[in-house]
Amino acid sequence: MRFLALLSFAFVLTASAEVARQRAGIVTALRGEVSVQAPGGEGRTPAIKEEIFEGDTVKTGNRGRVQICFEDDSIVSIGRDATLVVTKFFFDPSARQGAMQIEVKEGFFRVLGGAVTRIAPESFETVAGTASIGIRGCSLGGEVTGGRATLVFFGSNIGGGIEVGGAGVQRFLGTPGDGVTVPRNGPPSMPSPMERFGVRILNETRVDGEGGGGAPSDGNLPPGQPESLFDPTRLLDERIPGLLPDGNFLMHGFAIGEELQTGWLYRNGSPELLSLELAMLDGLLADVVSGKMTVSVHTNANFGFSRSDNFLLPVITFDITNGSFSDGVDLLGNTVVAVTENNGIVPEHEPKAYMNWGKWEMTIVDPNALSRELETRTVRGLWIATDLERTDLASLRTQAGDLVLGGDFQGTYRGEARCLRNGTDLFGGTSFFQLDFRDRTFTGQFDFSTDSAPVFNYAGNVNADGSVQGHCTGVSGENVIQSQSLIEGALYDKGTAIGTSWNAKTDTNSYIGVAGGQGAITPIATGTTTAP
Repeated sequence: MRFLALLSFAFVLTASAEVARQRAGIVTALRGEVSVQAPGGEGRTPAIKEEIFEGDTVKTGNRGRVQICFEDDSIVSIGRDATLVVTKFFFDPSARQGAMQIEVKEGFFRVLGGAVTRIAPESFETVAGTASIGIRGCSLGGEVTGGRATLVFFGSNIGGGIEVGGAGVQRFLGTPGDGVTVPRNGPPSMPSPMERFGVRILNETRVDGEGGGGAPSDGNLPPGQPESLFDPTRLLDERIPGLLPDGNFLMHGFAIGEELQTGWLYRNGSPELLSLELAMLDGLLADVVSGKMTVSVHTNANFGFSRSDNFLLPVITFDITNGSFSDGVDLLGNTVVAVTENNGIVPEHEPKAYMNWGKWEMTIVDPNALSRELETRTVRGLWIATDLERTDLASLRTQAGDLVLGGDFQGTYRGEARCLRNGTDLFGGTSFFQLDFRDRTFTGQFDFSTDSAPVFNYAGNVNADGSVQGHCTGVSGENVIQSQSLIEGALYDKGTAIGTSWNAKTDTNSYIGVAGGQGAITPIATGTTTAP
């Protein structure tokens, strides 16, 4: 009887200790091999919405990754072969009190501080190897290997930065992309730019629902996760009333044209190479006052054409005065083509909040033509431009101007598109773009079906400077020649707008077009897709 009494007493103590453990958060995404172990207990395999408690150790296998959303909305992700210990967690929002400490013993990790970092920043600490990190409403990441830590500061939503300490030395990181290394039991290095390693951290800690567990079936954000924290944008609709006041204003964008006789394309690869000063009158776009257009000539055989002296000439610059083009000159100022007639560039009269566009046409004489049949040619094209500021990916920030966490975002944009078929038939349609800022990829679709024309699908990459480049993956009802069907464009206004020029060559037709879209950047909902 005494033995049973002792056993019952031990069971009560164990149960009471378990009840006393503080719940810290839940698992919101995972993949591969992941285990969670309570102090002195056996490891368990977690599932989505699995509770994580103070004192738990979370480990990942060779292909495992996991994301935890804490009660105060802090988010911690770890990569493969990583070990994380939730050393301390306490949060009382009504009393505005809290404390949190996590320790990363090995592997890649990423931290986005929640409410505790704002109400009690001195009580929020991340330990990585032998380095201690204090943060205030910040995002950071790093890798611990063999006790050595490499840490990168991603940014702050409320101002400030992170303090990294080791061996009695403190370093402050306040510039997004800067990082330090901290050897085992040693001092942190001087801060230095580590953007590339920061991208690696983001890639190594992404949890996209592949493998075990997947994502929440509803595709929603983790419970309590503040959407506003992730949205660095504002609606362009707020700018519409004063977007284009009467008078002249400057825009940049993309132009694309096609020679009807040869099929050669004239296009600029960067919005800085197209500048248009437009006049606004009585709420309408009146005309193009002045500007400059620098284009490369794309042939079916190469991305340039040769003069009679075999000098490769891929770039031509045209000046624009009162809606008319000057002769085209090369980089040395030599006249390459003489513009003879039909040299007009005009806007569509109704202005848009995100993009404006129009048509251009010229008949040219090439003094260095290789044959008499190529001397006189007609070029017809479209242009798209905006007065919005171009976006660099590193500049995606909150309304307060602070960098938002890494690249776990997607951009969804919808708008309008214009298309010329074989240089003569003009079509209007809709545009849709989906950008993944984590993988730096995009897909696009331009639908002209309501105008009895095809639907075009595109895919490609998003570059660090905010430009997009890719190729056509399909044209409804026609066989596309992908090698001759390209798209180029750029992001604007902190990622709320996108503008592109594109072309598609099929077995039967040649298309050129422009497309713009307006949207917003949102957190990636793991395991979900967005359709046009």
